[in-house]
Amino acid sequence: MLKIQWRIEFLIYKLLTLPFIYSPAVLRKFAGKSLAILFYYLSSRHRKVTLKNLEIAFPENGIEWRLKTAKNCYRFFGKMIADIIAFNRLKPKGLRKLIYKIEGEQCFKEAYDNGKGILVMASHFGNWEFLSLGASAVGYKVAVVARYSDNPLLEKELHKCRTTSGGVVIYKKNAIKNMIRYIKNGYLIGFLADQNQIAQEGVFVDFFGKKASATPTLAMLALKYNIPIIPSYCIPEGKKKYKLIFDAPIEIKKTGNHKKDIRDLTQKCSIYLENLIKKYPEYWLWMHKRWNTRPEGEKPIYRSYD
Repeated sequence: MLKIQWRIEFLIYKLLTLPFIYSPAVLRKFAGKSLAILFYYLSSRHRKVTLKNLEIAFPENGIEWRLKTAKNCYRFFGKMIADIIAFNRLKPKGLRKLIYKIEGEQCFKEAYDNGKGILVMASHFGNWEFLSLGASAVGYKVAVVARYSDNPLLEKELHKCRTTSGGVVIYKKNAIKNMIRYIKNGYLIGFLADQNQIAQEGVFVDFFGKKASATPTLAMLALKYNIPIIPSYCIPEGKKKYKLIFDAPIEIKKTGNHKKDIRDLTQKCSIYLENLIKKYPEYWLWMHKRWNTRPEGEKPIYRSYD
């Protein structure tokens, strides 16, 4: 029997999202950014984490810049979430109409046409959900790695949204095994590479001048199966469309020291993400505790915010 809490959460989700699905784009985006700013003021914990992260990443910028950037970030993701909710009812043809252009297809098309799997390094930047939806809608075989929601009713909705254009979801349980299977079948594997990892599962890299625990999975798979890591992101273009960008592959070097090669390649991925965030700071999800895992002996960063 489903938990009552799950049913209540699902009912709240339906009541909140229904207006977004059928509202005009201008109205739903206004509502999305307005609710996001409300959340900014109501949730002191998330606001403090956001401002702390901005202070770590941009110590040279003053508090006024950080406050402005934080609010712009919330507004952007409010609009993004509103769009994703509305996209849930669109077919591939409708999704294709939202794509302004795809930049850098040549970065991966040869490998894709030859049936080689490709690791698409994404992050919580721009509209990462539309990145996979858009690529699927134009005909690419796409599989995305995601965490299963704690609420199975909400997970069903999320799964429907993520697969509406023909994509596949790989859940983190047994993710490596399933990623290898889809790699061998020539899929673009979308992987969010900017999340904090617990010490046992991550490797420490430099990120904005501070040690951060990052996933080594992309590097491990790229090195083992000799497949490219293609950085990619999706940003708005105008008021109603999105641009999908695929950049040149991350350089892969093998020295014979496997552990060092994994760490060095993971560091290169981190450098790419850092440079991208510096270019568009308001498009990154500053609300999560990116520097939560600390090297042994270092004090926690976010303990006072819990």
